Amino acid sequence: MTHPLALIDFFKLIRWKNILIYWFTIGLFCNKFHKPSHNHQFFLIIFLFFTILGIAGNLHNNYMDYELDKLKPRFVPFDKKLIKKIFIGLYLSDFILIFFAYPIYRILLVSLLLMILYNIFFKKIAFIGNFIIAVITALSILMPYWTLQNLKNNVWIFLISMIIVITLIRELIKDMEDSELDKKFDYKTLPLINNKLSYWFLSLYLIFFYFILIQFKTEFTSLAFYIFLIFSTAILGISMLNLFHKNYEKITQLIKLLMLAGIIFFVYGNQNIG
Repeated sequence: MTHPLALIDFFKLIRWKNILIYWFTIGLFCNKFHKPSHNHQFFLIIFLFFTILGIAGNLHNNYMDYELDKLKPRFVPFDKKLIKKIFIGLYLSDFILIFFAYPIYRILLVSLLLMILYNIFFKKIAFIGNFIIAVITALSILMPYWTLQNLKNNVWIFLISMIIVITLIRELIKDMEDSELDKKFDYKTLPLINNKLSYWFLSLYLIFFYFILIQFKTEFTSLAFYIFLIFSTAILGISMLNLFHKNYEKITQLIKLLMLAGIIFFVYGNQNIG
């Protein structure tokens, strides 16, 4: 690394793929739902807020886990002082944006505080840290469309539930992958508390996934529903095979693909919106 913040390494630190997936998701939603109106400025503020929050949260996470990440083969070295200045500056930028986000400024303030507390405390605690990330992920997609009237409540419930469940699956897999290193740094994630219990929770998340999908079947066209059912089952089946071989990185990528497919399914397969 020739510079403490070489561009390609900086992109790795902010997890650029996740940011692009978020932008793609919001782009799909914007194309399908968002109608330019008096809410246009509100939409842009919320979109910018969660983009900044994601980048700041990732940098903060890398800063806090510097010593732990040094033990990983894909470690990206960086100037800790510079990274600290950047994520603090980004957090402050988001704090300023909150004042322009009426009527949901309180939700954004809570999201900001939760992200900060997650990186400092909660990510080391079983389930709580994972759930916080799941909720923030759901809010980042839902909040830009808070004022739209053409989205039924049950449709939002489906989307919120799906995002949370899939994110919980992904976060638990990441905890399993990092369990050996986390143990050295006194983390209390679920795989470290009880490894067998973590598999029970994973099974429970999978059951919830299918329960939610079947429960809201009538919201979608039959063709879209069965295509997504087959696709998601294939992805989850392949993921479980990789879990048996402890190929955690492969599983993480597959779960991201499932999340992306779920968003596309929601946007284009739903017969009650748009």
